[in-house]
Amino acid sequence: MTNATITADVERAATEVRIGWACGHLCVRDGSDRSADAYSISIYTADVPATAKLLIRMEQARHLPRGLRIGVRHADGTYAPAYPSDLKIFALSYSQKPRR
Repeated sequence: MTNATITADVERAATEVRIGWACGHLCVRDGSDRSADAYSISIYTADVPATAKLLIRMEQARHLPRGLRIGVRHADGTYAPAYPSDLKIFALSYSQKPRR
């Protein structure tokens, strides 16, 4: 394990803790996944707009890593892009970084 790997793992863990703490009663961190090109955190919420606003404020305040993308999962398992406003496709993994 390299120093860069350890640093990345610590940063991911800190991000998850920050989100869990910030959610309070609004949302629940429901897991995470890391692929070769993305790191995703699943959040369960009954109030999608309020949770999205919370996450966007956290990114803007630099409490989350830059490059936040939010997708809302539908009952059929598909995702709709929600943030940033010009995000055309939301996926849990990207072979290339999507254009913003």
